[in-house]
Amino acid sequence: MIQSMTGFASQTLIIEQSNGQQPLHLTIHLKSLNSRFFEITCKLPPALTALETDLIKQLKTCLHRGQIYLTIHLHNPNSLISEVSAATQTVKGYIGAINQIKTEFNLAGKIELEQLIRLPHVFTFTENEIDESLRSQTLEAVSELGSAVIIARQEEGAILEQDLRLRIENMQTLIEQIIILSSKNIELKKSEMINKIEQFAQEFSDPVLLENQKAHLHSSLDKLDIHEEITRFSGHLKKLTQILGSEQIEKGKNLDFTLQECNREVNTIAAKANYLEINSLTIELKVEIEKARQQVQNII
Repeated sequence: MIQSMTGFASQTLIIEQSNGQQPLHLTIHLKSLNSRFFEITCKLPPALTALETDLIKQLKTCLHRGQIYLTIHLHNPNSLISEVSAATQTVKGYIGAINQIKTEFNLAGKIELEQLIRLPHVFTFTENEIDESLRSQTLEAVSELGSAVIIARQEEGAILEQDLRLRIENMQTLIEQIIILSSKNIELKKSEMINKIEQFAQEFSDPVLLENQKAHLHSSLDKLDIHEEITRFSGHLKKLTQILGSEQIEKGKNLDFTLQECNREVNTIAAKANYLEINSLTIELKVEIEKARQQVQNII
C-alpha cells in the first residue's frame, strides 16, 4: 500500500499523577509533511523534554520519512510544581539596590512586601520529576497518534497510487504508438536508402564508392533503430507497477529513480528517431513522466 508523507492527528490527554496532585491536561498534535529524509521538530513543555529522545525514536520507527512536527501543550503546568521557595539571594540583591538608590538620590519611602513580591524571580519553583505513569501514557498517546497519521497517509496514498497507475497506463499507450511509428519510419527510410543506392549506382560505376555509400546509408538506418530504448522503457514501466504493488513501505525513492530512467530513455528515443510524429509523442511521454514525478515527491 502506498503512503503519502502528509498527515495530521491530535489528541487531548488527561493523566492522573501518582503523588495525588491534580491531573495533567495535555494536548498533542502530530503533523507530517513531505521531505527527502526523516526530520522532526519537537515542541515540548519543560517538564517533558526528557522524553524527546524516546519520542523521536518511536516516531522514526513508524513514520520512516517526512518532515514531522510534534507539539505537546501542557494546559496546567503548575500541577507539576511540588515546592515554592523564596530566592533569598535575589531578594537581598533587590533590597540592597533599592537602598542604594534611596541613599544616592536622597529619596524617602519604605519597601513594602506587596511591591517586593511582584518583582521577577523572587520565588523559585521545583517541578516533580516525570514518573513512569506520565512517561508511559505520553509515549502511548504519541504512538496512537503515529498510527492515526499513518491511516491519513494511506488514505492520501491510495489517491496517489490511482493517479500513478493512470500515468503508467497512458505511458504504455504512448510507447505502443511509438513502436508502430518507429517501424513505419524505418521502412520509409529504408525505401529512401534503396532509391539512393540505385541512383548512386547509375551515376557512378566505382564499386568501392558504391560499397562506401551502402555502408553509410546502412549506418544511418541503424541509428534510427530505437528498439533497445523502447525495450528498456517498457521494462521501467513494469518496474513501476511492481513497486506500486510491493509490500515495502518506503517506495518513493525507488519510484522517483525509475521515472528518471524512463525520462532518460525518452530523451534518447526523441534524439535517435528524428521523426516528427514520434517526437510529438515523446513530448506527451515527458509530460506524463513529470506529472508522475510530482506525485512521487509526496510518497514515502
